[in-house]
Amino acid sequence: MRGRPTVGDERAGQGPGSTGIRRIALVGIEHSRLGGVAGFMNTLANGLLGRGYEVEIIGLQPSSPGNAYAFERDPGITVRTIQESIPPDWVRLDRLDRLNPRKVAAARRWQRTRDRGVAKLRPIVSGWGPETLIICTQIQGMEYLVPAGLEPGNPQGPYVIAQYHGSRQMSVAVGSVRRLRRWCANADRFLALTPTDAEEFRIRDQLNNTGFIYNPVPRQRHGPAQREDVVVSLNRYDEQKSLDWLLRAWAVVSPDFPQWRLRLYGEGPLRDELAVLIHELGVSGTATLEGITSDPESVLRRAKIYALSSQDEGLPLTIVEAAVAGVPTVSFDCAPGIRDLIDDGVNGVVVPKNHVSGLVTGLRQLMADDALRERLGVRAEQDSGRFALDTVLDRWEDEMRELTGRSTPRPAVV
Repeated sequence: MRGRPTVGDERAGQGPGSTGIRRIALVGIEHSRLGGVAGFMNTLANGLLGRGYEVEIIGLQPSSPGNAYAFERDPGITVRTIQESIPPDWVRLDRLDRLNPRKVAAARRWQRTRDRGVAKLRPIVSGWGPETLIICTQIQGMEYLVPAGLEPGNPQGPYVIAQYHGSRQMSVAVGSVRRLRRWCANADRFLALTPTDAEEFRIRDQLNNTGFIYNPVPRQRHGPAQREDVVVSLNRYDEQKSLDWLLRAWAVVSPDFPQWRLRLYGEGPLRDELAVLIHELGVSGTATLEGITSDPESVLRRAKIYALSSQDEGLPLTIVEAAVAGVPTVSFDCAPGIRDLIDDGVNGVVVPKNHVSGLVTGLRQLMADDALRERLGVRAEQDSGRFALDTVLDRWEDEMRELTGRSTPRPAVV
């Protein structure tokens, strides 16, 4: 908590009057991209608006046509895109790279694009005062906002919560952990997605402002489930999701279950490669690339099993969405968030990462046993309540009250 006067009406309950925060800006790389972070920003923005906050979503860049997704977004939410086009790839110049004119020119193009984005953000940042909370959902947001004038900790400025939507081990694997230490240490709060990741960031990276809040799932429009013999995946067609492992497992399982189908919903750069692999594995009759769905809830309520074969994850909400629909998941053990979501053999099945035979065993077990599948699905649905939007919104308002001095501080990690 910082030493500054609180604002607003001092009354219990929900909304600005109870937290001292009136305006909330969610900042990320893209606000309309198929995937977890943009979906999180949209869900949280809709929920916060419903509690009476002024809400703004800021994307640093537009989404590419193949990744763009039209979320259901309340028209009362202000939406901004800082850069008009997708910027060039960032180029790191090592000592020898500085002798390469092409790399130097590429680095300068990236820098010019970034400088224009920072300049566009500067007047926006200057208008944020102590009634504003900035939720920076990705490191890049801090890398733009601070040069644009954001001063975390300034009593006359906004409160700042920085987030990381991957696991701590993922931050190491992709080389972002040093950037997290540099840009997030001075935020009022740094939030991970799981208690395990929060503790690891605190101990390993000296991020002593660390806590966690689960991401919410949107409010559901439940209709009666119409189950089919279908295994579903809702994931981008890219390397991180490694759907090739799932297809290889399916090629082993499917001959024993000829009535079952595998449907992969998503989009991404590996679509053509996955299509070729489906043909090479001889599963064209049972495995299909369905593309993007505008109604994932209906897809899940028709399915019997959800499958996840990622290399890295933070807290994959597709597992929660499947659980809300009563569908158990078979997943690679690819992040602490997986064990946070799935109690192996109780509400789903967890197998070692990149272990095709384990994925085969897990799928086969649930496909063959109706009673087991139903029992795990019922338990998964029961356990999904902690991710309900209203529950998560309450946690966010607890954080706001702590920041503004309206509640008793609690330990960083619960």
